[in-house]
Amino acid sequence: MQMEKEVAKTIIDILNEKKVEDIVLIDIAHVLPIADYFIIGTVATAHQISSIVKEIEEKIKPFGLRQINRSASEQSGWFLLDFNLVIVHLFIPESREYYQLENLWKKYIIDIKDLD
Repeated sequence: MQMEKEVAKTIIDILNEKKVEDIVLIDIAHVLPIADYFIIGTVATAHQISSIVKEIEEKIKPFGLRQINRSASEQSGWFLLDFNLVIVHLFIPESREYYQLENLWKKYIIDIKDLD
């Protein structure tokens, strides 16, 4: 398994364990040079994000990836983690509905099972 797939699968497993809803995997490798995958998920509240982020950062360390960006805005309800190969977008429900990020990339959405 390629490293970017392993990283994406690790992150998706964490999101599932943490009860993140509506997880979407978007393959942008052939469209944008910035990453291979976007992962989008919905969290119940902004407070849930900190424990999710902490676990993702811990479990990604063995891959040796440098975290390029980490940004959060309680006002926007959007949290971003950029590991170069994989970019994670976590939203509270209202923000996900407002930004509709996956609609911009819907033709590149792939089944999470395709990582196996």
